[in-house]
Amino acid sequence: MAEREIQAELDALREDLSVLRRDLGELLKAVTSSGKEHAVGMAHKVQEEARHRMEQVKDAFGSARDTGQKLCKQAHRTLGNRPVTSMLAAFAVGMVIGRLINGRR
Repeated sequence: MAEREIQAELDALREDLSVLRRDLGELLKAVTSSGKEHAVGMAHKVQEEARHRMEQVKDAFGSARDTGQKLCKQAHRTLGNRPVTSMLAAFAVGMVIGRLINGRR
């Protein structure tokens, strides 16, 4: 009779271990699936942030380009309206830079 009880206990333990193994497998699948979903969600957030930053860079570049073009046109007009003054100013700046460079030697 003792052997039957021991055998019954062993069978019950085997069944419990089998159920535990199956439950752990399902838990692992659930955790893996949840991790993948989280990673996909984070990837979408990163992509959206990258798109937003690229739009900001494009806007800033366009603004800088427009400002540069305006300044070039303004400089061209100034040089065209006052060519002698512009040449004298360029000459003076060149002299100052030349003296600074020669003074360092």
